Amino acid sequence: MTTDVTPPERSLTFVPKLFTTLSHYSRAQFIGDLTAGIIVAVVALPLSIAFAIASGVTPDRGIVTAIVAGFIVSALGGSRVQIGGPTGAFVVIVAGIVAKHGVDGLIVATFLAGALLIVMGATKMGGVIKFVPQPVVIGFTSGIALIIFSSQIKDGLGLTMASVPSEFFEKWEAYGAHIGTLSLPATGECYSASLDCGIRGKRIAYSPNLGYARVEPEVAAICERAAIRFVEAGAIVEQVQLDWRDPYDAWSVFFFGTAAASLEKKLPMEGEQLDPGLRRVVEQGLKLRGVDFANALAARHDFWEQVRRVYERFDLLLCPTLPVPPFAVGQDDADALDGETEKLGPLQWTRF
Repeated sequence: MTTDVTPPERSLTFVPKLFTTLSHYSRAQFIGDLTAGIIVAVVALPLSIAFAIASGVTPDRGIVTAIVAGFIVSALGGSRVQIGGPTGAFVVIVAGIVAKHGVDGLIVATFLAGALLIVMGATKMGGVIKFVPQPVVIGFTSGIALIIFSSQIKDGLGLTMASVPSEFFEKWEAYGAHIGTLSLPATGECYSASLDCGIRGKRIAYSPNLGYARVEPEVAAICERAAIRFVEAGAIVEQVQLDWRDPYDAWSVFFFGTAAASLEKKLPMEGEQLDPGLRRVVEQGLKLRGVDFANALAARHDFWEQVRRVYERFDLLLCPTLPVPPFAVGQDDADALDGETEKLGPLQWTRF
């Protein structure tokens, strides 16, 4: 007696997972999927814009691709947990195709890639990926990262280049040849020329001391030369005599008070570990009274009013940043001004 065993027929019939899932789809699943979709959109849409720019196409093409491709993957995917989205690995491939064949060539290549994926899926070739060694995957990922980084050098450094070669070594050679056009940020025009245009006609108030600060002659001479350069650039510079009141007392209240508020609790246990200068600042801040802060707030408001009135007449204010030239690293107090013997403490050499 023989038994005729007929092997089951293999069918290429494919039914998207969406159609079998909807039959028992619940409200809870919908809320979960909606939340996941919003999160994915927040990440994927900006990412698709960045990848589009890096690939050499316009940002809108990245957005359209992310939306259309995301819908197709969700609607026609074979798994209810199908993952689909923009990937950085394709930047290198897409950029090379766009550089050589344009967007039309990219569209043709996309259709061909889709046809290959259909064939590979129908012939069950997805399992071949398990035979790819891990070092190959790591090397591929690292190489892609390096190539993507290289493609961003032009925009990152603001280099003025008509085009960027698609090949890696030629790309870096082109960067080296155009390093003289470095501009941060890149505007497509000469920085000096744009600066001359931007400052021309501006009204600038020049004060060598703001009416209250003593300034080292070397620093005053530098600021005076800067005022002359602004005039040469086309600005209208006027030296003004300001009668601003010295904000030192008010500023010192805020400085000492803030330090005391931050470190007061550490004094009992860690006070000996604090820098001696910082400890003195904290102790000085603890001596302040509420009325001291009230007076400091009033003085700060008055100072603000003085500054505001100047900017009603002028576009910019030119003055020293520090009253003394640079001094040695590690030196807390600046050297004494001409004609004085005492060094300047931290709050005295930061009078501006």
